[in-house]
Amino acid sequence: MPTLIQQQRDFGMQKIISTQEPTVVPDGIFKLVLFLVLHQFSSPTWIKNLSKHISANLDH
Repeated sequence: MPTLIQQQRDFGMQKIISTQEPTVVPDGIFKLVLFLVLHQFSSPTWIKNLSKHISANLDH
């Protein structure tokens, strides 16, 4: 999947990836994301997984 997304980016194509389980998103995808929307979640597993890929204030 990361290779396909990278090829589409080279052609100026945009894509939206939506998931209710962020831990299943391949690690390579996060390197290709320009915009990330996170909405109301409190799962410690999700926070731990996402904190490997993005910088955020996770003290709350």
